Amino acid sequence: MSFIDQLMAARGLPISLFGGNSRGITPPINPSPNINTIRDGGYGANTLLPTTGVRPQVNMGLMGQVRQPPPQPWETYDVNKPGDILPQSYWEAVKQTVSEIGKPKGDKFTRVLRSVREKEGGYQDFKADPGNYDPTTNNLVGTNYGISARKLAEWYGRPVTRNEMINLDESVANKIYKEEYYDKFNIEKLPDNLQNIVMNATVLNEGGGVETLQKLLRQKGAKNISGQNKGKLLDIDGRMGPNTKAAMKNAKFTKEQFKNMYLLYLRNNNKKKTKTGFTGWQKFGKGWTNRFEDLSK
Repeated sequence: MSFIDQLMAARGLPISLFGGNSRGITPPINPSPNINTIRDGGYGANTLLPTTGVRPQVNMGLMGQVRQPPPQPWETYDVNKPGDILPQSYWEAVKQTVSEIGKPKGDKFTRVLRSVREKEGGYQDFKADPGNYDPTTNNLVGTNYGISARKLAEWYGRPVTRNEMINLDESVANKIYKEEYYDKFNIEKLPDNLQNIVMNATVLNEGGGVETLQKLLRQKGAKNISGQNKGKLLDIDGRMGPNTKAAMKNAKFTKEQFKNMYLLYLRNNNKKKTKTGFTGWQKFGKGWTNRFEDLSK
């Protein structure tokens, strides 16, 4: 069943709504129009409506328009007053379905997690990446699903091995992302359009992501609501405390602004040479830039 069909079915419409005309048969007149994708990009009611005897099509790009039947020109109708072009219940179902085309599936965390996982990929053990080394043994362990050796060691409370990292269960990685990033850094409190880019930033560099967030909130006038500096402009300390959490829900900066400031942070804080003899920015700067350019679109 297609995504569109699933959405329609979830609204309790009869199964007979789906797919009838794909067999090339014109169904008889009945009160349950068959909503199906048609080649001109609209959604056609593939049975004749008993009230009008027409086969209307709904333009999914311009929901206030219908035509009956093709190739008649589109006629504009108020989507809130469909009249007898489509019965009220079907019009509302189609309108709501089309409004959801292209929207990501899943809850907020699932959507944000997807944006991270798409960038992080699977296992890698680049020697130049300091996150690939266990913090206790300094052994090269690698990263999997974007979970670094340092983070996995913190999660387990002990040193980890390369074999453990290679065989890391995806469900464990997702749980780490939920508890150690999404929840810890209060991502859900941000406006929806900022959640992906800020989550990705904290995954790449926790302190840098929070510091960038604090600087932008402060620029927009955010103030401390508690502590020694209560009433003053938001502290910039790279830590996710109550003052930062309170300011996040009213974040006014853009993804472009966050990208620019975060990349500046990465450039300025990755000047130390890695084990390969290059600085972190020289080795990874292009990839970081591409990642956040994409996230800022």
